[in-house]
Amino acid sequence: MAIDIILYILVFTLIIAGLIGCFLPVLPGPPLSLAGYLLLLFTPSEGGVTWWTITILTIMTAFTVIADFAVPALGVKVFGGTKWGNWGCIIGSIIGLFFAPWGIILGPFIGAFLLEFLYCRQWKTSLMSATGSFVGFVVGSGLKIVVVLFILLAAIIALFF
Repeated sequence: MAIDIILYILVFTLIIAGLIGCFLPVLPGPPLSLAGYLLLLFTPSEGGVTWWTITILTIMTAFTVIADFAVPALGVKVFGGTKWGNWGCIIGSIIGLFFAPWGIILGPFIGAFLLEFLYCRQWKTSLMSATGSFVGFVVGSGLKIVVVLFILLAAIIALFF
């Protein structure tokens, strides 16, 4: 009985940590929340956890992990950047991982700006490209929040309904 309570606390701790991870790029938000949800399989409430739900939540989580890198690059393109801005965004994202948490936020912006500026030599175009990468980062973070909230909802439904 005590182990069940500890597992329930751990489930919601991981899900809430995942929600916090949507704002703090150091924590992998949706994967952490999904791990919490999967812990429900080891509780007496596991009957409320279905393989369909696990599959859908896993696909959503995988999508957000991929989107975390792709959406800022898409933002560069939408805001008028070139392939140089896209490459700068991607390279900045990778380099930014080593300077978390600020590097994860600023890396794509700085990378897109620098490579776009090296290519076109225009401040305005480079700034628009970098702005697109930042907007993409914000949209990607929003997607992560939505997925984590779905995971939280699925856990509540599995436990109480």
